[in-house]
Amino acid sequence: MNIHKYLSIRASLRALRDMPLGIYLRIRYLNTPLIKRQRLDLLPRKLAPSKKTILFIDHKIPSPDKDSGSYRIMQILKILSSSYNLVFWPDNILGAPRHIAAMEDMGIEIVAPVSSQRFLKRYGRYFDIVILSRPKVLKKYLNLVKATCIDAKVIYDTVDLHYMRLKRQAELAENASEKIRLMRQARDYFHLETTGVIQTDQTWVVAREEQQALFAEHPHANVRVVPNIHPLPSIRKRDFDDTRDVLFIGSFDHHPNIDAMRYCAAEVWPLIIRQIPSARLIIIGPNPPPEIQELASPSVIVKGYVPDIEPELLRARVFLAPLRYGAGMKGKIGQALSYGIPTVTTAIGAEGFSFSGNELIITDNPSEMAKAVVALYTDKRIWEEYHHRGRVCMERFTPDAVQVSLHANLQCLFEQ
Repeated sequence: MNIHKYLSIRASLRALRDMPLGIYLRIRYLNTPLIKRQRLDLLPRKLAPSKKTILFIDHKIPSPDKDSGSYRIMQILKILSSSYNLVFWPDNILGAPRHIAAMEDMGIEIVAPVSSQRFLKRYGRYFDIVILSRPKVLKKYLNLVKATCIDAKVIYDTVDLHYMRLKRQAELAENASEKIRLMRQARDYFHLETTGVIQTDQTWVVAREEQQALFAEHPHANVRVVPNIHPLPSIRKRDFDDTRDVLFIGSFDHHPNIDAMRYCAAEVWPLIIRQIPSARLIIIGPNPPPEIQELASPSVIVKGYVPDIEPELLRARVFLAPLRYGAGMKGKIGQALSYGIPTVTTAIGAEGFSFSGNELIITDNPSEMAKAVVALYTDKRIWEEYHHRGRVCMERFTPDAVQVSLHANLQCLFEQ
């Protein structure tokens, strides 16, 4: 979107602030989002009376080609839209037209109210379930939702526990003032996220480790695991000799990915390239900052955002994710394993999957990590073992597998 179109939308928003209640924004998927007047009774007319209605509020339009959290949200929306009337409310209305189009093709109504309070006062009674995704959305909308959607069950979807990620980041910080800043942020998120658990009817986490952390604070809370969801791609049998390169994928809007690649370049990759001089590390992910772009060399290829990453996934011989901190399930790990790419990661990278230990190689030691990558890269027998095991273990996280527990989570809300 160019600046003139953006400013035009901003001006239209300002003009709409004082308009009657019945006017709200409706996102369409033409060249830019359009602002349309809607009759006050339009939304109810679009809801099938035979289905319950869910209002799903997130901080933005999901961009599943750019970050793991968005990919999970889009998969959840796809499951829910088959059984419920689904209304999606992005706190930030700007989104890629192709993602908006995909959501509307699923029958999802996308709304962006001019006035949150007016919209919920008028439409709140139509919602059976309200899902608040991420802590900032919880903080902004929880009280308003509880005051206006009085018959609705409220779910808090954590996506990941932010306080846990910030605490781990603080533990690695070398600068004292940075450590203090991060610990303060972690403390604030801890209060927000653990309080949200008891203020809502149900809380979703992506990993059992996070479920146990919340149970430690509130043993009787209704906390359910809704993991990352990974459809198993239909791919022909991969052959060791058709693969090459070591691959990393991750959005660089997410600081753990920046730290992982800096750590890799300093501590792990030099050990690998010493033993396999022809190896290349392919780094893919949107918005790489200068400190990541500066890692580029003949053996390190920084590609940035790649619209279609499947060719890269099919070509990669080994996936390497040396994550030193983070929280929740790591979408990059699930994605790599679902494509049958033998994977090396850390204990934090492996969280949430309940691995038995033979599906991938887990180590926090940089020399052991390099040794594992070299073994997978050079030994066809070892590579084939992990290629098969990793793909099999991801059968637990397909849409068909997850939707059973997801629907059960929602159903139990109305049986309490």
